[in-house]
Amino acid sequence: MNDFKLTIGGIAIAVLCIIAFNLWGSNDYAEYKIRQAPGSGEMSIISDPGMYWDGFADISTYKVSGDIDFKEVTTMSDGAKVTFSGSVKFRLPSDEKTRLRLHKDFGSYDNVVENLIKKNTIDVLSNKTAPMFTASDTYSARKPEIARVLEGQLQNGAYDVYYEDVKMPDGTKYRLAKVRTDENGKPKVIGKNLLNEYGIEIQQVVMGDPQPEEKILKIIDAQKEAEQKAVLARSQAEKARQDTITITEQGKAAVAQAEADAKAKAIVETTEAAKNRDVSKLNAEKAEYDAKKILAEGKAQAEANRLKVSAGLTPQEAAEWDYKTKVGIAQAVASVKFPANMIVAGGAEGGSANPFDAIGLQSLYNLSKQMSK
Repeated sequence: MNDFKLTIGGIAIAVLCIIAFNLWGSNDYAEYKIRQAPGSGEMSIISDPGMYWDGFADISTYKVSGDIDFKEVTTMSDGAKVTFSGSVKFRLPSDEKTRLRLHKDFGSYDNVVENLIKKNTIDVLSNKTAPMFTASDTYSARKPEIARVLEGQLQNGAYDVYYEDVKMPDGTKYRLAKVRTDENGKPKVIGKNLLNEYGIEIQQVVMGDPQPEEKILKIIDAQKEAEQKAVLARSQAEKARQDTITITEQGKAAVAQAEADAKAKAIVETTEAAKNRDVSKLNAEKAEYDAKKILAEGKAQAEANRLKVSAGLTPQEAAEWDYKTKVGIAQAVASVKFPANMIVAGGAEGGSANPFDAIGLQSLYNLSKQMSK
């Protein structure tokens, strides 16, 4: 009997635990719950973290944000097949009304991810983004643009696109899609997608290296090699052009230096010649001055002697003064230092000039001759 009571008691406790477990639940801060009440079927949102009243309700859990991976073979505008792979980070709507509508239409978080976000991503990539690019764009400078266009159309809706025919070097043509822009330079949007309608925010698109099909890879490799050769050729041509400019400028510099050296030498030679002329002129002027001085002194001495004789010198004194005067003049004349080099201008009517006349020594010479008599 006691064993039976213990068994019944244990069952009761277990039932109570099950009931208590189903009466309360817990919500994480990175999630929100859709609660559908038992009986009435009324739905409500549980978004605050912590314990909440369950009451045997039907509970569906949604993550506030998440990400999906994708991998898809697409057709580019030139007809080439390219495989794109990457990931998309998203955030679910925050208002309760949109959250409830999302749950009513898709029923669960997994369905939202697979049948709404992922499918919409593939659709926008395959039908609205890839046709705007060529296979060669997947390895050129336009590669990052592919991810930006995909992200922009997932966030805002389909772009307004127009097409232009592009002719390839081999003569083939393909249609290139371009996005129309508004007055602010932003892409024009012609229609919302389902993600926009359900308030799903696309936060980031990360794309790996696109993988063209094998035959396209061979074409791309050939184009890469051709472009590398063209870049090398342009680089070599530019180097040759720069070398030519350098050599030309060096030649100009050498000519300019030679001209400068020649001018400097001419200036030095001209200056030296002018200096020599000035020195010769000064020497001549000094010699002329010395000669005039000596001449004046000789005349003064002669005049003094004459006055003494006139004053009544004896014949002996007169003879002595005359002798001393001649000797003094002769010594003075002998002491005159004539310039070693003289620059003498031409005489009248093209004749040579007498250097004694040029420096005033003719009179001194005549005086010496007279006094010797």
